[in-house]
Amino acid sequence: MFVTDIRICNEKNFYFCFNEVKVGLLPAIISQYIVPELGLFKTKQYMLTGEKIFTKQALNDRIISTSATDDNDLNKKVEEYTKMLLSSAPKAMGKIKKLIQIINSTDINDDKKKDFIKEQFIQMMNSEEAIHGIKAFSMKQIPDWFKSNM
Repeated sequence: MFVTDIRICNEKNFYFCFNEVKVGLLPAIISQYIVPELGLFKTKQYMLTGEKIFTKQALNDRIISTSATDDNDLNKKVEEYTKMLLSSAPKAMGKIKKLIQIINSTDINDDKKKDFIKEQFIQMMNSEEAIHGIKAFSMKQIPDWFKSNM
């Protein structure tokens, strides 16, 4: 769940927990994904206690994007997010994910982050994808990211 970009859970039958502590284990491998997502405080709370985190708490702690009331609502919300993602430029989405990673990194100094942002902006403005998207926008059309030759 923690390696997905968008998380939608059913209110009726969703919970998760890090119950490794209850059997003397460490959530070692998954911790590399959990700590950056939850932060130190919540990670410690959840991993030390092994408590169950239900949908309402997951929403409050910003662990999930949204919740669904039942399976039909879940399918509807998955479809809505799928449509939103399919209407977005694929290469731009990949670059956005990389940009967020770089900005969030504590291993990269601020000057290198600024250089990366500037470089990405210049590359983006000259990309076929941006040209296609801006042209479609100016013509009040929806860009078709999958039929173009990008």
